[in-house]
Amino acid sequence: MYPSPDGRLIAWARDTSGDERYTWVVQEASGRVIDEAVVDAGYGFAWADDSASFIYMGVDDAWRACDVWLHRVGTPREADELLLVEPDEGFEMGFAPSGFPGHVVIHASSSTAGRAWLWLPAHPSVRPLPLMPVRPRTLVSADSAGDRLFIVHTGLTQEGSLAQAMLPAGGFARGLGAPRRHVLLRVLAGFPGGSHAGHSPAGGGARAPHAV
Repeated sequence: MYPSPDGRLIAWARDTSGDERYTWVVQEASGRVIDEAVVDAGYGFAWADDSASFIYMGVDDAWRACDVWLHRVGTPREADELLLVEPDEGFEMGFAPSGFPGHVVIHASSSTAGRAWLWLPAHPSVRPLPLMPVRPRTLVSADSAGDRLFIVHTGLTQEGSLAQAMLPAGGFARGLGAPRRHVLLRVLAGFPGGSHAGHSPAGGGARAPHAV
């Protein structure tokens, strides 16, 4: 179960057939259901700060988790907004609330490589920010501590190494620029050929998340 940030609502996944295609049920604390428009979804849920919208995982015909959608409570699913797509069929997506409530890290992984994005619950309609591109034969896993990202990667050894990348202005959305701007974090700390982490605005070369 996922309680909303304001404590008024509870969301949970219902699967009555066992096929792992879920209906996301949103109800009040009294038990009254107010939304169950999101059906046939994958597993993955995170509230926006406004407690009026959330992101969830979509799946394709092969049940591959492949896209992230924004749903506003009380609206039909047809009105949902597509935030992120993983077009490569060799990759599967996943996310869960991070260690810092102001960030949600979204991963896409294959058997040999991975990449990640950062979704900001304070700005739910902003497309997830690309954190790192795919590096051949490098698996990655990231989590947020608020002012920095902790990254476990296989860029140096198969056993994995721990790196960290500082986020600008304490990691808050205002430090990442206006909501309509995208920032590409060049997570180089601990990676071969890199020794620092920085950020650049969309005008400096960052691309839409699905094109990274």
